[in-house]
Amino acid sequence: MSRFLPDPLILMLLGTLALATLYPATGVMVPYVDNLANAAIMLLFFLNGVRLPRENLLAALTDVYARSPEKDVVIKADRGLKYRDVREVMRVVQQAGFSGAGIETHRRGADSPQQR
Repeated sequence: MSRFLPDPLILMLLGTLALATLYPATGVMVPYVDNLANAAIMLLFFLNGVRLPRENLLAALTDVYARSPEKDVVIKADRGLKYRDVREVMRVVQQAGFSGAGIETHRRGADSPQQR
C-alpha cells in the first residue's frame, strides 16, 4: 500500500497549496505570510534536498516565481556535487520562469561567500 502513496514532500506541498487556497493572506499579513512560505520552502529543500526529484523542484520553484517573480535564486552546493547537476538545477530554475540563478562559492580560507 505504501508504494501507492505519494512522497511526503508532495503531500506537504499539496497541503500548503490547499491551505493557501482556502485561507489566502490579505492586508498587512501578506509580507509575513510570504516570508513564512519562503522559509517553509527552504526548510523543505533543506530536509529533502538530497532526494528531491526534479519534478518537485520545478513545482516548488514555479510556485515561488508565481508569488514573487522579483526574487533572486542563489545555488549553493558542496564540493562533491558534479557540475552537470548544477547545470540541471539552473535549467529547472529557468523552466520555472526565473531568468537565471547565481552561484555562491567559497574560496579556501575566506570567511564570507562570494556570488558569481
